[in-house]
Amino acid sequence: MLARTAAVALLAGAIVTAVVALHDRGEDNKQPPAPAAEGNDPLVSELARCKALGIEAAKDANCQAAWAESRKRFFAPPEQVPPKVQDRVKSTPAGEESR
Repeated sequence: MLARTAAVALLAGAIVTAVVALHDRGEDNKQPPAPAAEGNDPLVSELARCKALGIEAAKDANCQAAWAESRKRFFAPPEQVPPKVQDRVKSTPAGEESR
């Protein structure tokens, strides 16, 4: 009797979990895309336009240029390289212990 009750409770829990997961998945498709965080950067708005175009963006010259600029910004080295940790730490002479 106890095993039967546990099995029914487990089955009910699985059904509720499946219904909630399917309901949440359907909600994601109804939401509009989030607005761009950086309003002053024309690259962000162009990338958003290309995303909205979908597969047609692959043929668009402006999208290709925007993607190239985005890659250039992403892979560019940082403007200012922080000093190495070894340069900031004073070395202790060999054989001398800190007290």
